[in-house]
Amino acid sequence: AVHRAIERRGAGTQTATEPVVVAARPVPLGAALTRDDVKTIAWPKDAAIDGTFSSVEEVLGHAVRATVSINEPLTREKVAPAGTGTGLPPAIPAGMRAISVKVDEVVSVAGFAVPGSRVDVLVALRGAHESIARAVTSNVQVLAVGTRNDAQEARDYRSGATVVTLLVTPEDAERISLASMQGSITLTLRNPLDDGA
Repeated sequence: AVHRAIERRGAGTQTATEPVVVAARPVPLGAALTRDDVKTIAWPKDAAIDGTFSSVEEVLGHAVRATVSINEPLTREKVAPAGTGTGLPPAIPAGMRAISVKVDEVVSVAGFAVPGSRVDVLVALRGAHESIARAVTSNVQVLAVGTRNDAQEARDYRSGATVVTLLVTPEDAERISLASMQGSITLTLRNPLDDGA
């Protein structure tokens, strides 16, 4: 009788689940998902996450828009639609642009500007009688340093990087392009929690 009571109590506390696709291993930004990268697990229905996938086939060949950790559920925000390609393009939101700026170790904030950092872009203009510096745009995200779009890889690679790729609006891309032709570009690193101008 005790055994039956324990079985009944255990059956009553079982949580309903649904299949959810998660990362089977860490996946870097822009990588196309393969069968080795993903798996399906039983996820509690009462803790459902919006936009998840229920079948591995739904995500195979799609690129990820952000680095994904092991066992992290894949969502429609993190998985790019079919046909967007791999690498950096899937990480660019609609209406935004990626622009690359030529830098040296000093201009790239001594190597501390890594993917995910927020920076301000300044231009220094030299005149016949005086030199001035102006802010071109503020609080923009660093997408890649050199050819690395993963923060840890970029930290290991920081020496020798000559290009920083920024995520900007089309208008800011025009301003940065014009500023780079008229003067020298400098990046200033900012606190990611500082949303001010």
